[in-house]
Amino acid sequence: MTYINSGNILFESEEEIVHIVEELETLFEQEYNFPILFTLLTEEMVSKDLFPDWWEDEIARRDVLFLTKGLDMDEVRQALSSFPLQDEKIFFGKYAIFWGKYQESSYLQTSYHKLLIKQPFYKQLTIRNGNTYTKIREILEKRNNG
Repeated sequence: MTYINSGNILFESEEEIVHIVEELETLFEQEYNFPILFTLLTEEMVSKDLFPDWWEDEIARRDVLFLTKGLDMDEVRQALSSFPLQDEKIFFGKYAIFWGKYQESSYLQTSYHKLLIKQPFYKQLTIRNGNTYTKIREILEKRNNG
């Protein structure tokens, strides 16, 4: 199942995650003549228990940054921790980085807007807006409870 035109595919499998990643990498290499970076997330990785308390506050913009294969969370954390936060919050989760921007009017001054894109690892992130992330989580919860 896909969820809108968001680049997200939801599926069930009994396969080990490592095996699924290998199969997807092979498929993408065969089908496309350019690299496709992706992150395979398990249901646990998008659990409501893993995002910050402030996630559901009144925040103008929310984004979830997932690291692709080979990108080190500690390196990314170190770089992002040095950013001067401008009306924004960062939460380093177990599987993702949650970034909230409080005011739409100050968005263009945020480190998210001004500094993140300049980082060498930026192209190795896969970013989903907060609404997409929340909707995917709700779909998974409904599937398991329904």
